[in-house]
Amino acid sequence: MTTPSPEGPTGQVRKAPSVSCVFICHDGHGRVLLARRGAGARGEPGTWDCGAGALEYGEPHKFDELGWFTPDALPYPLHSQLAESLRLFASR
Repeated sequence: MTTPSPEGPTGQVRKAPSVSCVFICHDGHGRVLLARRGAGARGEPGTWDCGAGALEYGEPHKFDELGWFTPDALPYPLHSQLAESLRLFASR
């Protein structure tokens, strides 16, 4: 019996499964739910973001704080992709 190799057919190391998505959670009254990315987040820690990105098994806490915000009173600093996500949501 052979032991499965951690490498794929091209010699690349296989990664554990991950989940990736982008979503906007809203209350129907103009507010959106944002989360401040934790210090352990892979990209742009400390910035506010909608629910987005990949979460891999065993990854440390990704968000430090959650809050409801209106578009005219967003927190700072914002994640670099948040403005585009909110624009797409508003245009639906």
